[in-house]
Amino acid sequence: MKLTATLAAALAVALAGLAPLSSAHAGGWTGCYAGAHGGYAVGASEIAIGGVASLDGISSEGAEGGPLIGCDLQTTDRIVFGAFADYAFRSVDTKLTLGGASAFVGLEDAWSVGVRAGWLVSPQTLVYGLAVYQHTDFDDAGSGLISDLSGFGGGAGIETEILPGLALRGEYRYVAYDDESIAGVATLDTDEHQVRAGLVWRFVSF
Repeated sequence: MKLTATLAAALAVALAGLAPLSSAHAGGWTGCYAGAHGGYAVGASEIAIGGVASLDGISSEGAEGGPLIGCDLQTTDRIVFGAFADYAFRSVDTKLTLGGASAFVGLEDAWSVGVRAGWLVSPQTLVYGLAVYQHTDFDDAGSGLISDLSGFGGGAGIETEILPGLALRGEYRYVAYDDESIAGVATLDTDEHQVRAGLVWRFVSF
């Protein structure tokens, strides 16, 4: 019983150190946060062969989710700038069949870093645009020809405080990956669309 009371007291002290920020106060969006996101991604690929032929319309899709962190700076009553990073556990695959054999190929786990700028439509609600760099593992059915993709993208979102320090966000992203050579005879061109929802907890002000 004493051990339980001691642990409870320690937890209370730790939570007190993470006192939530309230965006109802001026500059309330200034600070750092952590949270989690989940959503769905749809990828599209084209394979160009020697500039004379192409295989278009290779689509892949799947769910994704993972942790996120970031920091914001509220510069005026209405304007917020921020930087963020996140990781997505996912399997955005498609099944290819050739000569009776089939294999899954597509986009796997990914990490992103980016910046955002937004406008407070109310003290609790931010609408924003974002720019992002994303690196993703690529499943090439074990051929070893392509292991990863990277590229830049953009998007938009909305975030609103549902409790003091706790916010819910919805977001759309588009990412265009750099072209990748396949054995020097073909080129892979891939992009993707992502729709995400996230829950974030603001715990540090500066």
